[in-house]
Amino acid sequence: MKNWSRGWKYSERCYSIILEGDKPISLFDKAINKTLGMAYSTNNEKNYFRTLRDFKKIHGKVLERIKSSLEAGDRDSARRLAHSLKSSSALIGAETLSGIAIKAEKALENSGSQAEADKIMAELEEAFTELMAELDCLPETEAPKMAFDKDRALALTEKILPLLDKSDAMVLSFRDEVEEVFLPFGKEGEELLGLIDSFDLSEAAKVLIKIKSML
Repeated sequence: MKNWSRGWKYSERCYSIILEGDKPISLFDKAINKTLGMAYSTNNEKNYFRTLRDFKKIHGKVLERIKSSLEAGDRDSARRLAHSLKSSSALIGAETLSGIAIKAEKALENSGSQAEADKIMAELEEAFTELMAELDCLPETEAPKMAFDKDRALALTEKILPLLDKSDAMVLSFRDEVEEVFLPFGKEGEELLGLIDSFDLSEAAKVLIKIKSML
């Protein structure tokens, strides 16, 4: 047997992956079901690792944003963030986090006890922290930072907003352009991309309308 370091960065605190025959075996993948995540990426490892990096970039601060929304009394924004996290984490194979995010979304929709809400948020934080620790083992690929281009953003909005309003899957053909144009905008741009990636197009339309009103 030998170390297998393609994809995951080998270290004691991260993934230790060995090769048994021609089958890679992860010894520490507690937060991610790689088999499931690969299936969502049509078993294309390059696409899967890109999806993982995108998740880390887009959702890396989502827990802080959920907490901030709750502190501000904005339960609807917190619910939408939990909804997006539920779908996006499922797509990378993070089953535990996705399941807890479902509970968080339902709790934020209802007016249950504060003790129950606090319990679910504690579970969400634990699962999210464990996932991010595993994603920290991914090799970093630094992309050049882009300045936000307002004119380009407005032009792209005119193209994709009608598609989002109709939940038209054609919007996915603009996915890379959405990332390039709207990620430099900040947290709303990150939320927009996350919702498109999780195919929550009606919610993405609401976020895009909000962005448009801020331009």
